Amino acid sequence: SRGRDLYRDSCAVCHGAAGQGDAQAFNPMVAAQHHRYLLRELVNIGDGSRKNSHADMVKVLKPYSQAQLEAVADHMSRLPPPGR
Repeated sequence: SRGRDLYRDSCAVCHGAAGQGDAQAFNPMVAAQHHRYLLRELVNIGDGSRKNSHADMVKVLKPYSQAQLEAVADHMSRLPPPGR
């Protein structure tokens, strides 16, 4: 539930409530992605090592603890793929 709440409050506005993303806004789908991939990307965005990240995402993720990043990654990885 922690990851769900963090996702709803910080991520869903751009990536969609179901994690479907928004191609026109260049917001990728995050639903049903691999947990390890999502966690790596969240960490890299938050610490600034991913250089092509949207500045708003960096601001959102920078203060997250490792446990919070893991919870959000877990939640996103469990979202069903769009259309199912």
